[in-house]
Amino acid sequence: MRTVLFILMGFFCFSSPALAEATPLLDDWSCAFSIFPSDDPPAGSWISCPFPGVVSDYAESAEGYIWLKTRLKPAANPAALLLPPLGLGARIFLDSELIGSTNAEAGNIVLPLNIYRGYPLGQAASAKNLYIRIYHNHYSWLEDGIRIVDLNTMERQLFLLNFRMFYLPLCLALFLLFLMIQAAYHYYLEKHSYYLLLSLLALSAGAVCISTSILGYFLPFSLVLKIRGFFELSVGVILILFVADYLHTLRLRILLPVAAAFIIIGPAGFAFSESASLHIIIYFQRTIVLLAFASGAVLTFIKLSRNVRKALPVVLLYFLLLCLLIYQVVFSRQLPLFIRSSFFFQLASAFFITYIINRELYRSNKLFARTTREFIERVEVDWEMIENIKGEVVMSSS
Repeated sequence: MRTVLFILMGFFCFSSPALAEATPLLDDWSCAFSIFPSDDPPAGSWISCPFPGVVSDYAESAEGYIWLKTRLKPAANPAALLLPPLGLGARIFLDSELIGSTNAEAGNIVLPLNIYRGYPLGQAASAKNLYIRIYHNHYSWLEDGIRIVDLNTMERQLFLLNFRMFYLPLCLALFLLFLMIQAAYHYYLEKHSYYLLLSLLALSAGAVCISTSILGYFLPFSLVLKIRGFFELSVGVILILFVADYLHTLRLRILLPVAAAFIIIGPAGFAFSESASLHIIIYFQRTIVLLAFASGAVLTFIKLSRNVRKALPVVLLYFLLLCLLIYQVVFSRQLPLFIRSSFFFQLASAFFITYIINRELYRSNKLFARTTREFIERVEVDWEMIENIKGEVVMSSS
């Protein structure tokens, strides 16, 4: 027990750089707003603001630039700035010098990468002002605190901080791709339609992971949101179809028209280009996902009393997904609801698909082993009867 505790503590420290190494966190920030894309800080009044959280509260118009400022004290060693995932783009200045940007061409591109980024600050011989200019287009936010660390530890801490934000979702997406191929292969062998639905479920869940962690490098953020919303909606609809087919609660031909109508709602977000309109369709899609989860839960409870062992894992999955969705709604103050990473949704889906495939494989192998054993026993009995008949024939002939 003690060994397991030490292992868990070591892993927790490894995955949490704040515990593995004391890192100074900046909390003495002030902010100002400007509608002009100038690299010069606004000359107006600055107000104090806490972090992390939604910085769009300090915006004075729908689109513009939120400036953050703090005072850096002289330090003996070179320092670096660790900037958390933020929206929607940023530029960093040390006094009047530009030292970094989330985009090489302009600091206002709508492309919030879901990773931490590091910017060397050098060795400050005197106190300097650190400015961060965040582009605001109806929304702007910070997912975590801004950190100042020793330059020699920047790369290691970036890896630790991005391990959960980027590398785990990427590995999970690859695992879901493997599950998609495996489920499609079993469908080819056994022709059970629920294997095909599991394959589509893995495809949709993996697409959500990729859209969250990878597509932001290549596509505008508004398009990434639309793609992710479509596949999140597909996950909810496919789960309903899977429950209906796997637990035999309803015929698929009854649910397919309803499912098609639900999925059509997904591409509706592609018709919206403005951020103010986009978040409405995203919220609407999340509502449809919640209704899909609730409908699937009702279908599962109908079957629960008839076959507890088969329906219970589905009940647990729906309970977990509903809890996660409610958590997102209740604690959406820090970040906009549609920005929150859905990594745990995909993780739950991966465990569920893995369990169902292995359960069906175990059931099939068990049935095959029992049939083979019964066949062998029958052959042995028949062989004994043949041997007895031969013995009787030999005795009667003699």
